[in-house]
Amino acid sequence: SRTSMEYLAFATHMEALYMRPTGLTLSKLLVLVQPSMRTMEALRRVAEVAASVKGGALLNAVSALMDAEFLGDTKAQDVITYLLDAASVPYLSMLRGWLDNGSLSDPYGEFIIEQSPEDDSQGILPGGSNTPGDNWLHWFIVRAEHILCSLSLTGREREVAVDKILTTGKYWNAIQFCNGSTNSATDASDEMKDEEEKGSMQIDASGWKFSMSSIELSSYIDRSYKDAAMRLRQLVLGEYQLIESLRVMKRYFLIDQGDFFVHFLD
Repeated sequence: SRTSMEYLAFATHMEALYMRPTGLTLSKLLVLVQPSMRTMEALRRVAEVAASVKGGALLNAVSALMDAEFLGDTKAQDVITYLLDAASVPYLSMLRGWLDNGSLSDPYGEFIIEQSPEDDSQGILPGGSNTPGDNWLHWFIVRAEHILCSLSLTGREREVAVDKILTTGKYWNAIQFCNGSTNSATDASDEMKDEEEKGSMQIDASGWKFSMSSIELSSYIDRSYKDAAMRLRQLVLGEYQLIESLRVMKRYFLIDQGDFFVHFLD
């Protein structure tokens, strides 16, 4: 890693100074190691904070540590930011997969979204063995402790952003379930993004990291939410002909053509 390379370079420099005819005194060594001591102190504190948490909670804890104890320490902040960017790769990869096609691969329980075990046992999720249920609200649930603080939102805005993340993946899973194919949600997502790309600027998600702009992250969430909602709307209104089905229900079950039924019964 970059930190290890910097440490090796520092050790090599100290050795070179020691081998010089003038030597390396303890007082001079103490002055030279001060930046490295601060870096090691930052690494020690990060290790202590990260020992008991994981996933989004770990990222939030380390970020809070940097703001609380190392504010103004440029070197320590650079090191912690580097660690945050590296540690956030699995989390942000899961977030992208969830927003892009509703996929959820979280074997260690580190992500913001959790699949509801109760609903899965009832066959609500694609691939369930029983009759699909209708408990939409509890299809997937949010782990509050893993909500990223990098959203930089508070109050109602934060709730809306989290709800969009949850709903976007649920939409893609609903599309997948309706089409009865494990790849349909991904294919639908790709279709929508290809169509929308022609008319507007795309947000590059390949370089996601914890220190990315909160505006960029929020924009991607909004974009994915609109794509999923539009595709589900097309599926329900187009392929499944919701309006036509409602007309049939109105006509025959709600007796829209009341005179017809009266004459028919006579």
